[in-house]
Amino acid sequence: GALDIVSHLSTTQVSQLGEAFKIEEGAMNLVQALYLNHNVEPFKDVRVRQALCYILDKQMIIDLAGAGHGFPLGSAVYPAFGKFYNDELTNYYTADVAKAKDLLAEAGYADGLSFTITVPSNYTPHVETGEVMVELLRQAGVDAKLEQVEWATWLSDVYQGGQFDATITGLVASTLAASSLLERYTSDSGKNFIGYVSEAYDAAYEKAVATVDEAAQIEAFKECQRILAEEAASVYTQDLAEFVAMQKDVGGYQFYPLYVMDLANLYRIG
Repeated sequence: GALDIVSHLSTTQVSQLGEAFKIEEGAMNLVQALYLNHNVEPFKDVRVRQALCYILDKQMIIDLAGAGHGFPLGSAVYPAFGKFYNDELTNYYTADVAKAKDLLAEAGYADGLSFTITVPSNYTPHVETGEVMVELLRQAGVDAKLEQVEWATWLSDVYQGGQFDATITGLVASTLAASSLLERYTSDSGKNFIGYVSEAYDAAYEKAVATVDEAAQIEAFKECQRILAEEAASVYTQDLAEFVAMQKDVGGYQFYPLYVMDLANLYRIG
């Protein structure tokens, strides 16, 4: 019934806490997306993946699932990466259901398609995002079912076992090197759980990590992000808003550009 400080709250949880606690808002520093399994139909076809990008309006997802709180993303790097972040990709896909239906028809799905979105049930923001996505897809004639599973099941069956059509999660970085987020998309990466394979991407990534010229490296990493957007490797949505609740006599909290909480500077007021 009491707490000093707690992070990763949803907007619903923040509203439930009321005015009893002090609320700080920042970014969660992760890449939330609808991650598609490239090893299964229909997601082997880039036109299907692109169609979903045109259907799933990221700003609407942020507005409906996060009450307007969140930072839209167009690829696999979030803004805290600074010079490595390609901000030109945020609006690479704009909401266009008609174009999405044309792409689906070209891919042989003129009558629509169906698939399952598997989500870890303990991550409320991902579940809420999934609920909005299901409705947006239904309005465009795509039948998506949201399946909630336990975290351990998600890890073993989805992330490690590849037994999924699509999933919603947030990928994080251990350091502020762009490779922390982008290496996982290389064809031979053990972290490439979606099975994405692209010769163009592999070449751009290899160029980025091989050069010692900072400007060239930045450009190559931005090219990696552009390829991920162009080929619709995933349906990128947002860097989730981070809400931290604390007792009103707690001070010194700071947001960091990584998915960590540093308690060293906290203190009691008064």
